[in-house]
Amino acid sequence: EIVSEDIELVLPLVLHHRTKQKSNQRSAPSPSKPNGSETKQDSGEAGTESRDRVFAPEPRQAPELRVRSAESVLRGRSAAVTHKAAVTGTVAGNHSTGLEALDVVASFRESFRKTGAASLNMDHLIFRKSLPKSGVRFIFAIDASGSHAAQQRMRAVKGVAAALLESSVDQKDEVAVVSFRGAKAEIVLAPCRDAQAAIRVLEFLPTGGRTPLAHALELAGSLVTGSSLLVLLTDGRANVPLTGTDPWADALEAARKLNCPSVLVDSSLDATTAGAMAALASAMRARLTHLDSLSSEALMSVLEDSDMTSG
Repeated sequence: EIVSEDIELVLPLVLHHRTKQKSNQRSAPSPSKPNGSETKQDSGEAGTESRDRVFAPEPRQAPELRVRSAESVLRGRSAAVTHKAAVTGTVAGNHSTGLEALDVVASFRESFRKTGAASLNMDHLIFRKSLPKSGVRFIFAIDASGSHAAQQRMRAVKGVAAALLESSVDQKDEVAVVSFRGAKAEIVLAPCRDAQAAIRVLEFLPTGGRTPLAHALELAGSLVTGSSLLVLLTDGRANVPLTGTDPWADALEAARKLNCPSVLVDSSLDATTAGAMAALASAMRARLTHLDSLSSEALMSVLEDSDMTSG
């Protein structure tokens, strides 16, 4: 009889070309190995290399992420429908600054409202500021360490990340995925405009090993552009140093160097890391929320130049 555990053991071997992991990092455990040893390896605390597992994402709901600049210009999926910077006045179309365009429909609506007829004059013309042609670069940094194997928490992490992708990323936006596990972080999806590619990468992302949080933040920072949003999903249990001997201090230092709006999603199963996650969010100047509370929100607006550390 084939059970789900058998499939999870085989998936990393069959999907080697998808996950881009070295084959020597996966060795099938002996059938006689007790279940307790599996838990020890998944936690990343074992002296030997941990066994990778692939968890399928569970269905989750997540809010739409919006990025708002200091000038209150929305970028991302909602920009086209929520941007209300209409300008009315006596400025003719050929006097436009180049950043504005005539809104014909709104102009005729204004004419009907004022005169009851479809006869435009200078007072009825409405111009709208043009939206940025380029979208947002969504950078997802996913904690795939062994601590997320506990109670198969990685299923929820993947589900929320996929839901955020589907609700927030539009065709004009870019998406990149950074996975961190074992000794280092890795860019598993370079910036592209294919949100479905990111979802496929998440689906087959292996879980196991230690938590190189500092390296993940440093690597994510290398992908930041002038229009980026970082989404970090982690339980905050950093245990791999980057430059010094203190993994957590290195993570906070890397967080302070980030220069983009950020959302920190706390994926912990208990409240023991609440203080540490608040400190990390403060260092990142990030909006802090919990994985299990995202489904109750429909919209999450993130300011570029604001320190938001409350969920």
